[in-house]
Amino acid sequence: MDLKKPYTLTEQIQKLRDHGVVLADEAFARKVLQEVSYYRLSGYMLQYRISSDSHEMVKGIPFETIYKTYCFDEELRALLRKYIEKAEFFYKDLIGNTFAALKCNTALYDQHYDVNNYYDKNGIIKNLQNFSKEKAYYKDSAIVKHHYNKYADKMPIWVMMELMTLSSVSMFYNR
Repeated sequence: MDLKKPYTLTEQIQKLRDHGVVLADEAFARKVLQEVSYYRLSGYMLQYRISSDSHEMVKGIPFETIYKTYCFDEELRALLRKYIEKAEFFYKDLIGNTFAALKCNTALYDQHYDVNNYYDKNGIIKNLQNFSKEKAYYKDSAIVKHHYNKYADKMPIWVMMELMTLSSVSMFYNR
């Protein structure tokens, strides 16, 4: 099956009109489509469809209404991101420090790499493999270079937590 062909801005404008969207200011719509993209905005058009299995929209929906819905969502995401990040940092720190206090209290202090410290042995192996990929993403960072050069590429658990996604941390915690 062939992928959809890319549409020019003129074709995107026409597609909006074909779907029943009212474009009072075409120049504004073009600017928005260049900045945001038709594809991203199309997700905000779903609520204006006649039915979930139709591409046809309720007639007369102003383009500005769709864009305002997008802007509201953008502002809400920015507001929530601030608090979600605070919670993420708190829980990463809590999990890393708690694990370190319980398991990493004898030299070499690298017991978080020891599969025997986890009840889900296969899970932690996958988690550590996934961490290697995450670490590779940050390979040019000072943190990764420092630990690669000074500690044979091993990191304390609290440093690992900084590089892990929240999803990876939750899987680590679950092991």
